[in-house]
Amino acid sequence: AEPTAPRKLKSIFRFFETYISQPPIKGGCPLLNVAPEVDDGQPVLRKQAVKVLDILRESIKHVLTKGMEHGQLKPNLDTDYYASIFIATLEGAIMMSKLHGHNRDIRTAIRHLEKMTDELTL
Repeated sequence: AEPTAPRKLKSIFRFFETYISQPPIKGGCPLLNVAPEVDDGQPVLRKQAVKVLDILRESIKHVLTKGMEHGQLKPNLDTDYYASIFIATLEGAIMMSKLHGHNRDIRTAIRHLEKMTDELTL
């Protein structure tokens, strides 16, 4: 199957689900782990966390842009908007699932993001 923008986005969403049961980095999501600490005046840590967040945001925006260019996604999408919504939803759902001790919250969020992606797909 061709790696279309909608498929790539859904793969990103599914990757986040693994953070609950099989974190690729020991200790879980680095952004969620670091974010509360950067409020305590740790500029170096904050700079690194923002760098990682910006890489993730730019990756999602790139997929969206390429999807529009290739006629796979609706034209003129606000890539900043969707990247923020996708990341915030995934990170929040990871936090909820970690607290609840199950994958239900992240799975619910992923279902929602997949429906949103389907609505953006041509």
